[in-house]
Amino acid sequence: MTTPLRRRIAGLSLAFCTLLAPTALAGATATAATTSDLNALDVTPNYSGDATTSTDGTPPAYPIYPAGYTSADSALLAAMSSRTNATLRTLTQDLSPVPDATPDALHISLTSITPNIIDGTTNNQVTINGTLTNVGKLPISDIELRLQRGDYAPYGNALRHTLVEDQINYPTALPFHSLNATLRPGATTTFTLKARITGGTGDTLNIHAPGVYPLLINANGRVNKSDSARLHDARILLPVLSLPGTTSQDPAQTAPRPITLLWPLATTPQEASYYSFSSVAVLRNENLGISLAKNGRLRALLDTGAALLGDRTLGNSVCLAVDPDLLRTVNRMTRPYRVLNSPTNRHDGVHKGKHSGDAQTWLDHLRGLAANSCVIALPWAGASLSATAHSRGDALPHQLMVDSRAVTSYLLRTRLSSHVIWPNVGMVTTADLAAADHPELLLASNALTSPNPYTLYQRNPKAPLRDVANSGYGQWFRADGTTYTVTPFDSTLATALAATGQNPTNSLFGPSDSRYLLTADSATARMQDAVATLLWKTSANLRRENLATNSYPDAPLIIAPPQHWSVTGSELKTFTDTLRYLARHNLITTQSLTDALAQSKQTPRHGTLNTHQFTSMPLPNVPLATVDRAVTTINRYHNVFANKGDNSFYKRARYNIYRATTTRTWGISPTLVGNVPTSHNNRPNQHQGSPGIALTTPPMLGYPTAYARSMALAGHAMRGSVTLIKPASIYTLASTDSDLVLVARNELPADVTVTVHTLQRTGDGDGAPTGPELAPARTITIPAQASLNVNIPVQLPSGTSVPVRVSLLSADGQELGTTVNMTVRVSRLTPLLGFLLFAAIAVLAFLILKRVLPLIRRSNGQGRSHE
Repeated sequence: MTTPLRRRIAGLSLAFCTLLAPTALAGATATAATTSDLNALDVTPNYSGDATTSTDGTPPAYPIYPAGYTSADSALLAAMSSRTNATLRTLTQDLSPVPDATPDALHISLTSITPNIIDGTTNNQVTINGTLTNVGKLPISDIELRLQRGDYAPYGNALRHTLVEDQINYPTALPFHSLNATLRPGATTTFTLKARITGGTGDTLNIHAPGVYPLLINANGRVNKSDSARLHDARILLPVLSLPGTTSQDPAQTAPRPITLLWPLATTPQEASYYSFSSVAVLRNENLGISLAKNGRLRALLDTGAALLGDRTLGNSVCLAVDPDLLRTVNRMTRPYRVLNSPTNRHDGVHKGKHSGDAQTWLDHLRGLAANSCVIALPWAGASLSATAHSRGDALPHQLMVDSRAVTSYLLRTRLSSHVIWPNVGMVTTADLAAADHPELLLASNALTSPNPYTLYQRNPKAPLRDVANSGYGQWFRADGTTYTVTPFDSTLATALAATGQNPTNSLFGPSDSRYLLTADSATARMQDAVATLLWKTSANLRRENLATNSYPDAPLIIAPPQHWSVTGSELKTFTDTLRYLARHNLITTQSLTDALAQSKQTPRHGTLNTHQFTSMPLPNVPLATVDRAVTTINRYHNVFANKGDNSFYKRARYNIYRATTTRTWGISPTLVGNVPTSHNNRPNQHQGSPGIALTTPPMLGYPTAYARSMALAGHAMRGSVTLIKPASIYTLASTDSDLVLVARNELPADVTVTVHTLQRTGDGDGAPTGPELAPARTITIPAQASLNVNIPVQLPSGTSVPVRVSLLSADGQELGTTVNMTVRVSRLTPLLGFLLFAAIAVLAFLILKRVLPLIRRSNGQGRSHE
């Protein structure tokens, strides 16, 4: 038998092996032929036998964990269901007990205040509407309500401090009004209170001068026919720019404040932590899709931002601040994506996402706006600068902002307007600066301890207001040989805006003695407080200043809402209507962010970092230990990758580091559950009508730990993600020249380079010692998330059975995946098979010649005869 023919016949060895192990090899062959992206929804390769990918793209359901591993989603479930006293104690530590978030009997929720701005053109009356809910177990009768007014806010911090003062500090009390209704447990009713602004007797607030006035709604009643007692109260700020019917001009109109409006587009990370290394997006739930759809939060933010950008008066002031984590997730949603059936239990499987069209529409709209607008990139997922710098070590401490800008610019298909860094918490420490690759920072106006001209945070209220004339606008400080320029945004206004929305937060830079359980106030009241603060910062009348004592003559005002701004469309309308009101009354002008950054560099004042503020509130633990262990494990297998630079696996690992070190949960208020009206927090309430009200920990508190654990899982799974598919225990070769054919699989999202070692075993069992090499070591590259047939040229004598061990090794000698131990047998029928084949060919050729040639001759003869 000739050698070429023997090699052709050797290819039949795969068929012989298939006869011996049809199931195992058929599965391996199918994997080698086609590899769906969904086969790599998780990097763990050790799926149980029945957990194959379905035709609709359902991910494997039963991954096998390393010993002692607790799944990320289990940790998240524990965080969500804990509602433990320890967690709530951390969230409520050092917060004011006023107002009371969880009253025992009656709960007040404000739904509207009309008008929300008092000036000379408004009627001499304010109307407040709200709801009363019996959250106790006993009926409440003889309910009485009244308004009380406190003194005007003489300085910036008073705008927040009045909201935590007891009713005794609201000395102007109006008469009580009876509801003439008895509320059964769980029952809700509405109320309306009206009062004159000035003049008269009875229901009058007796306001005689402009200012921001705190109002208190006081509710008394009898619980189960007991003595009448105060049951609950609620607070709201009322800005009075001028008394109704007057025509006084605001001194600030001669020197309107230039405003710059940062417009954040961000959310908490939405990808399911367990599948965060997936090539197909798997979301925790459909909340993001709903938010992108019509009437959703992100849709409303984008539409409102577009309207502001198109406003000839305000458009120049707006700068889009985009979270790259949100952009990447939305971009992945434009293709088919999956959603967990249960947000807290991945074992319940997944289903197809329904909002790919909404994601595409939203992304296209944003790209259109970004093409001709100011755009900056936020730190990825609101990550902590210091934590990411620590986890990246000395190699790439700046990678957070590099990744953030690169992904934002790429997905928006535009150049960023500035590389300025706006940390989520609005303040920095020396440790944060290791991640700062750019010397321009956007920080709160009290982030530095030097006297600040645009905040009254550290000022004596009795000091003259005009103590900052001719001061520089920007600030600067020096650290580790680098000079940083700080462009300050107003901390008082930013604190009020952070308190708005469905997920309100107490800002780190806010005054510590004015922090309270924000969910105790309704969303309407919290937005009204922010509106009053914005007006106070722009109107000299509200501050009771004149032209000579104006605190902010031409002083730039940078408005910085929270990066994760969880407001609804109606709340956004209230906010933007206020901006348009200020523009109409010539109290503000516009200034671009580029100009504001340039102005801050002109005559900056020196300052030092205000690190004391970081100790003013309890901060959640960042899971750095888990991240560090995961990074160490991942780096251990660095040499397995074909591209040892920045490959897809490393990128996804970094993204999880950013998500695990997010600061967007800092200062978040606990959620109210129980019989709370939907209108209270603009949030659907499945428990309305049930007695009782309580606090619970927001689900997002568990997300950072979940992403850290997913990194740990990925690190543990790396070794097993590059493996050989084990065939049957006995492998039969067709000839002595046949190649041993195995399938190598790579489930990592990056190409890997491995060396195939084939050794002879000198004993029985998987742990038997090995002998000589049966084939030279061979280096192969397996594409990302694919399989490859590996031909191993072994030279074995005919008719023998040889125990063989085949393994994959990384470049530094680490064994990967499953080592294949099997017995290779060479068939004894090889010479006879070759002889029979040649004989069959010879007989076939003889028969062809014998039968065909006479027919050809006969045909040729008949043809000539016919001619």
